[in-house]
Amino acid sequence: MERQLYTYTPSFSPKNPVTFERNEQLAKWLAINLGFKFQGEYKNRISDDALENAFFVPHEAIPPNEAEALAIVTRDKIFGAVCDPLFSKKSIFHSPVPDAKYVPENFPISFATGIQKISSPGYTVFSLEDAIKAFNLLRKEGLVIRFKNPLSTGGRGQYVVKDFPQLMDFISKIDPELFKKFGIILETNIYSDEDNPLTAFSSGWIEIDGETFAYVGKQTTGQDNRYLGTRLHMVRGEEMPFVDEIPKKITTDSNFIKTLIPLLPGLISTRSNFNFAGTNDDNIFALEPTFRVGGATGAELLAREILSRDAKALKVTASTHVIYGENFEIPDGYRLISKSRDQVRGSKTTFARVDKVE
Repeated sequence: MERQLYTYTPSFSPKNPVTFERNEQLAKWLAINLGFKFQGEYKNRISDDALENAFFVPHEAIPPNEAEALAIVTRDKIFGAVCDPLFSKKSIFHSPVPDAKYVPENFPISFATGIQKISSPGYTVFSLEDAIKAFNLLRKEGLVIRFKNPLSTGGRGQYVVKDFPQLMDFISKIDPELFKKFGIILETNIYSDEDNPLTAFSSGWIEIDGETFAYVGKQTTGQDNRYLGTRLHMVRGEEMPFVDEIPKKITTDSNFIKTLIPLLPGLISTRSNFNFAGTNDDNIFALEPTFRVGGATGAELLAREILSRDAKALKVTASTHVIYGENFEIPDGYRLISKSRDQVRGSKTTFARVDKVE
C-alpha cells in the first residue's frame, strides 16, 4: 500500500499562514523524495489501517497524547518531533531562579541545568515573583538584560529591558496562562559592536528514511532580527562536522547538546535544530531548540538528496534564502520553496540551492 503523507497542526500550534505555506511546500517535496502520496493537512480521522501507513510533517512538535491518537510510536512515521510542548520552546535553555516560587512539574530541570553551561547567563521564570527575582539577580551582576517571550519566533517578542517599569510592561502583555505554562526568559544581552557584529548560527540532525545527517550553518539576519536564510554544511551520520567558516564552538557545543537530549523524556525527533548567536568563540551562546521543519529545511532536504544518492559525496553545502518584496524572481540554479505574504513584512519568497559538493 502506498504511504500517505500529511501535514499536521497540533492543538496548541499558533496559526501562521506564512509558515504553514512554506511547510506545506516542504512536505510536498519530501513526499516526492520518499515516494509517498501527499494528502495535505490531516483534518479528519482515518482508519486504523490507514494510520499505520501514514507519515506526518507537523507544523510544531506533536504532544504525546496527540501522537498516540495518530499512531506515531516510531521515528519512521514523522519528520519533526513528538514531545511535551514545553520542550520545543527556548524556555528549556535556562534554569529557574534559585528557590523559585513556581516551576511546572514537566519542566526538564536536568536538561536546563546542563545546557546552562553553554547558554547566556539568565533564567526562565513562570511567575511574577520569580521574574522580579531574576531581574534583580542579573542587575546585581551589572548585566544588560534581554526579555524573551518563548512563544515568539523570527526574532519577534524579545527586547532589551531598560528598567523595572519596562519589565512590568513587557510581562503585562503576556497571557497569564501561557506565562504559567511556558514562562518567560530573562537573560544577558549578548554584547556586540561594529568591530564584533552579532552573528547567528545553527546546527542539527535530520533522520529521513533510516539515514541520519548532521549539519552546522551560519544564518543571515536583517533588520528587527528577521531571518533571511541559512548556509549549512551537511555530512552523513550523527557527528557534527568542523568547518572553517563556522566557529569550532558551534560544533563542540552541538555535540554536547546531543548528550543532553536523553534528558527530555518521551522525545521522538527526526528533525532537531539548535540556534546560537555571538561574535567569536569566547562569546557564543546556545539560544533555542527547534523540533519541527524550519527556515533551513529547504537546504537540509537538498543536501540530504545528494548525500543519499551519491556515495562519493562526503559533505554538501546548501543554502536557503528569504527575500521580502514584490515581483521578485528567483535566480537561475535556485529551487523555489514558497511565495507568501507576511502581514507585517509584506511579500515573502523562500528559495534554496546547492552551493558545493565535496
